[in-house]
Amino acid sequence: MSSRHLIGKSEKQTTPVTTKIANINLLGYHLLSHLLVVTMSSARKSSMLCIVYVSEGVNKNVLRHLTDTAIAGGKLAHSFPDAIYGRTSFFLTGDGPRLADRAVVLCNEAFKLIDYRYTSGTHPALGSVDHVCFQPLGKTTLVGRVEH
Repeated sequence: MSSRHLIGKSEKQTTPVTTKIANINLLGYHLLSHLLVVTMSSARKSSMLCIVYVSEGVNKNVLRHLTDTAIAGGKLAHSFPDAIYGRTSFFLTGDGPRLADRAVVLCNEAFKLIDYRYTSGTHPALGSVDHVCFQPLGKTTLVGRVEH
């Protein structure tokens, strides 16, 4: 079942907006957890890039804390806060297992600090953490990396 299908189901229910938002953030967390478990167990000692997008582009205190979290234990290659979109990207680099751990920590901090009810911006988003992706760097490939 796709995440889009699951989110669509929760929107059809007649629940308060705060419950819908909490459900979407929880769904995002579960999908992220599954992705990171696959990545941690399969991408050993490989050079990877992880991009985490959070739904905050204005609050300097939140962004400073998230940047400090992103730097802790590894390298932050790039970050771009976009006030108009209401979104910030964090480009983390490292080996698969450590990188996945850092991404989970960063996402957990974002879930704690960003109240999605009060975010604004022109970019459509699904929750406090909007998107997480992993990309191999250099000669690293994803072929054969996923173990079931």
